[in-house]
Parts: sequence; structure tokens; C-alpha cells
Amino acid sequence: MSYQVLYRKYRPQTFEDVVGQEYIVQTLRNAISEDKLAHAYLFCGPRGTGKTSIARIFAKAVNCTGKNVPCETCENCKSFNEGNHPDIVELDAASNNTIENIRDLVAKAYLSPMMGKYKVYIIDEVHMLSDKAFNVFLKTIEEPPSNVIFILATTEPQKVINTVVSRCQRFNFHKISKEAMLKRLKEIMETEGYYYEEEALRLIIDLSDGGMRDVLSLLEQALAYGDYKLKLDDVQKIFGVLRKEEKVALLNDILNHDANAALQKVERYYSEGADLEKLIKDLIIVYKDILYAKNKAFDLLEVLEKDEAQKTAGTLDGQKLIRDIDVLFDSLKNAKMTKEEVYPYLQVAIIKLSAESKEKPEVKVEEIIVPAKEVSLEKKSEPIKEEKKIEEESQKAEPLITSIQKSDEFYLAILQKATRDEKHKDQIIYERLVDLENDIEHRRYFEALKDSEIFADDEDAIIFSFKSELLAKQFNDSELNKDLYFFVRDEFKIDKMLYGIDESTKIRLIDMYRHIKDYDLSSYKVERYSKEGGISFENKLKTFFGNDKVKVEE
Repeated sequence: MSYQVLYRKYRPQTFEDVVGQEYIVQTLRNAISEDKLAHAYLFCGPRGTGKTSIARIFAKAVNCTGKNVPCETCENCKSFNEGNHPDIVELDAASNNTIENIRDLVAKAYLSPMMGKYKVYIIDEVHMLSDKAFNVFLKTIEEPPSNVIFILATTEPQKVINTVVSRCQRFNFHKISKEAMLKRLKEIMETEGYYYEEEALRLIIDLSDGGMRDVLSLLEQALAYGDYKLKLDDVQKIFGVLRKEEKVALLNDILNHDANAALQKVERYYSEGADLEKLIKDLIIVYKDILYAKNKAFDLLEVLEKDEAQKTAGTLDGQKLIRDIDVLFDSLKNAKMTKEEVYPYLQVAIIKLSAESKEKPEVKVEEIIVPAKEVSLEKKSEPIKEEKKIEEESQKAEPLITSIQKSDEFYLAILQKATRDEKHKDQIIYERLVDLENDIEHRRYFEALKDSEIFADDEDAIIFSFKSELLAKQFNDSELNKDLYFFVRDEFKIDKMLYGIDESTKIRLIDMYRHIKDYDLSSYKVERYSKEGGISFENKLKTFFGNDKVKVEE
């Protein structure tokens, strides 16, 4: 038998084989077992996260006649696995996107199934369909035959017309977690009998950016180079990734304000073909490690060891670290916006990071001594009465209030009750909000959330984490926040208050959570905006025309 590449050999064949996407798999399984199937599904998410694989498994499962679907032994399963099932059709919309292609598909959809219970059409990269093709398809998806199921897959859901999206049951696929990928890669390496170093696997996972198909392709490349032995040095050499020692050396130059030495190192890395985008992301992680160390959150460290992170943290100001992280983030963002190479933006970032007086004593990661006196977070047994009064007043959400910013203890009370189930459920809604980039009417909600992530989520509130204090303050602006609250409530039936925190607050909360027994949080309650509210006509006008163009006459 000829050699089969890893991503094809280990492509999931059953629901049990799927890595990650547990919520989606369970929902689809329940729909099959309870015979409550939708006529159209929309699978959205980054490439390599399992959209097409799960679509294929689902198509096989709905036609399976065995007990455990898909059983892999019935005639329908065998026919599908052999690639000749007459009722399961896969179409690549990137190359079959004309009105004639869709008319042909629609005509065949009305024919009865030949072998299975359902005719299933999997349309990959559906956003590539032309407008006319979408309109032809829309007529069918509005009133589909009872024995037809459409599964639409796309990496760009915002390009799918809203009238099609609204008629589909939508699933947002997430990047696969690093631990889930590591577990799967170990299983594959052990099944194949290949030698591997775990750190090499972890680096390949970092390079894959959450896609299972990509990680297997990278693994294949690294194995071929290393004669099917996976070593960290080989992976670093192939993909232009710097060793930890090189990153620390560069960091030392920056911390010692030696821009010339840092720039020379970056120039050498660039000439040797290093992945500079990966270098910037790694530097951000190193800075975050130092921030975590300043707040004793050592189990969150990703690159630095506890001792070296703690030593470095002892000499640096937290706000300076956060500003430096912002500089690095900006260099990546600017490079992507202009579609130019990262190198010149990294050079500018190095100059900004190093631009301080050289009169300060030279420091090195391995030589820094932790100060004898540590600054500890103040722990309160009861909220200050005045602060409580202010919070109670702010919860009324009167027009005069400019921000809904809360105390750390208030956020800690939410964090205490937060659950993974709530976060996972609302993540789907969150991604739909981020999809509003090209929706003129609601774009400002995209702008408010695009640089955030869900930090904590309970039955009453969602806390979003932002990279900077400015972004968090903008999100907590009472006018925007109130409009977003009612939009989420009315559009998605999620009745929760929405709060924004910055990176430093997030780190403080993580530390406070470790000592949560020291806090009396019983007095902190989440109060929602007045039920009579809603997005005002005035604010809708501002969304379209801008704040400075809309004036309200008294």
C-alpha cells in the first residue's frame, strides 16, 4: 500500500475521532438520536478545525442504519467510506460557484434519495458563491425537500448573505486547545512508533495556530527532515524559530535600553530566515510571564521558569510592561493592516521599547535579585460603604452615568460563580458579535469587542478581557454598553450585564481568586439595565452617521 500522509491517515471517521469541538459533536449526536434534524447547517471557523470532517461524519451518520452511528459496517457507511455513496455530495464552492453549478445542484436535490434516508449536500467555502448563485440557492433553502440536508462550511461567515444565514442552524468552530492537540499528537507518534521530544510537539502546536490539519502537515514536514525522529532543535531550524536563550538575550538588551545590540540581533535573525511574526508573539508571551510573576500567578507561565520570571519581575514596573506589550501588539497589527513584512515594524518596536535613559543600572535576567519587601494586594473583608453606594447608583444606569467600571471585588464575585458551561455557551454568541465587522448597522459592537476575549461568565454577567486599559474603558462607556446589552438580549436572548477589564485587572483577579476565602463577596450583586430600555432611535442614528452628525433638539 502506498504511503498516506498523516492528515489524511488520521482524518476523523467517527464522532469519537474528533479532537475538540465537543459541544458541536454532542449537539449533532443528540439531533440524530432524537430525530430532530435541521434542513440546513452553517459550519463556521478557522481552517483546519474540523468543519468538513464533522460535516462528512454527520452526513454518514444520518444515513447509517446501524445502532451506534456511524457504525462503519452498514452498507451506507461502507459506501460512503469507499467514496461512492450516491446521496452524499461534496461541492467546493471556490471552483463551482456559478449560477449554473447551483442550478444543477438544486435540480438534483429534488430527486429522491437512491440509497440512504437523506440526500446530503456539503458545500465547502460557501462564501465563494456568486450573488446570483446565492439567490438561486436561497429559494431552495427556504422551502427544501423533506429528505434533503444542506451543510455549508466557511472560514468567512460574514460574506454569506444574511438571508441564507438566518435559515441555517449555525455552529462556530473554535481553534483546538493546545492540550487536546498534544494528546492527539502523542497518540499518533506512539501508534506510528516514531521517537519524539515533547517540547518539539509543543512548538509545532504553537506554529499551527489551533488547526489540526495544519499541525499534522507541520509534523509531517519535521519528521521527514529528521529521518522520522522529532527533535526540538530540528523543528526550530526548519521553521525559523528562535531558542529560548536567544529570546532572553534579546529581552535583556531591551530591558537595558541597548537598542543597538537588540537591532543587530534582530537583523541577524532576519537574515537567517527567522519567523519574525512568531518572535514578536513569543516576546509578548515573555512579557506576560513577567506580569504573571509580579502577581504570583506562576502556574500561568508559558516560557520563563518560575525563578527567572520572578527575578525579572522584581525590577520592572507593571504599567511599563503593559505599555511594552501594547507596542508589540501594534507592530503586528500595523504589519497586517499594510500587508507588508514584519521586519521594519519590529525594528521600530525595538527602538520604542529601548528608548529610556541608560543611566539606570544594567540588569540581566539571571542576575536580578528579588526585593526583600514584596508589595501585596489589599484584601477587604467588607466593601467600603461609599464604594457600595456608588455601585448601587451606577447599577440604575441613569443617563448621567458615563461608565460602568466596577471594583475588583465586584468582578471577583462574578468570577466566583463563573462556569465553563456558561462561557462555552456564550462563546458562540461572542463570535457572532465579532462577525459584525461588515454589518454597517452594528459595526460598533464589532469594534468594541474585536480585541477582547471572554474571561469569566456566570448566569448574570460576562466579563471581557482587553489588552489595554483604554479599550476596557471604551467598552464600559455606559451609552455603548447599554446599547450592546439590549442588542445581545433582544437578538440572542442572552440577558446578562457586560463588563470590560484590562490585562492588569485580569492578573489581579487571578491572584485574588487564589485567596478568595479572604473576601466577603455576599454584598456584590449584578443589577441589569432597566427593562424598559432598548437601543434608542437617537443612538441608531449615531451608529449610521456618527456622534458628531446627530443633534437632538430639546
